[in-house]
Amino acid sequence: MRLGPGVCDPGRLWSAVEQADPGVLAFNGLATARAALGLSSRTRLAFGPLDAADRGRPLWVLPSTSGTAASTWDPQVWVDLGRQLPASPACWRASGMP
Repeated sequence: MRLGPGVCDPGRLWSAVEQADPGVLAFNGLATARAALGLSSRTRLAFGPLDAADRGRPLWVLPSTSGTAASTWDPQVWVDLGRQLPASPACWRASGMP
């Protein structure tokens, strides 16, 4: 299912981001990133970190987890993001990782 124009409200998103103040913000898929950033569907984006110093935090574009996007799936981008996040011993214990 495709969402129509106007479904994403970038202003509302960025207001919520400012309030929550996450250390990193990652978008699940190219279309989501474009919508949140107010970019045209023709704007080229690559998976990985974005140059977004004006947003006050690192931004990442990750491959979509949608089954219809399986052709662009690359787990390495998710691994790269994980390496940029602070280690959380509680998180590692909960996942069963050493």
